[in-house]
Parts: sequence; C-alpha cells; structure tokens
Amino acid sequence: MRSILNACFVPSLLAVFLPVSAWSQSPAAPPAENDQLASAAMTAFDAGNFQETCDKLDQLLAKDEIRNAKDPKILQALEPVFYVKAAALYNLQRYEDAIKAFQTYLEAFRQGTRKDDALYSLANSYIALKKYDEALAEFAK
Repeated sequence: MRSILNACFVPSLLAVFLPVSAWSQSPAAPPAENDQLASAAMTAFDAGNFQETCDKLDQLLAKDEIRNAKDPKILQALEPVFYVKAAALYNLQRYEDAIKAFQTYLEAFRQGTRKDDALYSLANSYIALKKYDEALAEFAK
C-alpha cells in the first residue's frame, strides 16, 4: 500500500490544518500549547514521522477542552485532526487502527472536506488486511 502522504491525499498539511487558529478566536480559547501540539503534529506528518504525529494528536485530543468542545469553530478546526490521525495510522501500516480512526472521522464529520479520501483510505485499509468484502462495501459508498 502506498502511504497517504505519497498518494497526495493530504496536500500541504500545514495549509489544511490552519483552521486550528480558530481556537485563539474562540471566547473560551484553549492554551497556546494546543496550537503548538497541532503544529508539531503537522510538521511531523510532513516530515514522514507518523508515529510522532499520532503521539502529538493523541495528546491534543486527550485534553478536556478539546474532548468537551462545543464551540462550532473548535469543532470545525478538529476535522483535520481526526483525518490526519487516521492518515498517520494508515501510513504506519496500522490498518486496524486506521480503520477505526477513519470510521470515527466519517461519523463525526459526515460531510467533511476529506470524506471521499477517508472512504478511499478506509477501503484500502481493508484491502491491506485482505478483507475484500468490507473494502468493496466502502468503495461502493
């Protein structure tokens, strides 16, 4: 399987992730540490360090102000976090984890900007695990 980075599914990740700056415009803005974690994760992804990407995004997603976010700007900014986490797992060839992460993304962001890419990568994750019926079902969506 080709990595998602090399397959051009995540063009210019830093540009995709810029909406995280919406946190600083929110009335209940989280600490600058969140922006730093997000930026470090994107830098790691661009450098091909997918495990570091996962580690940084896990730290970010574990924060109470992120887990309990209700502000639409913050929720919108989290869309690429979930997609990039799934893409990093895929690139690590952790396909079972990638499947769960892509499903989480698709459930949380039913009309997300990366929906088609997530469905395609989800199907390819099933192919990598030789789960062809599941892959066909995803390709049909």
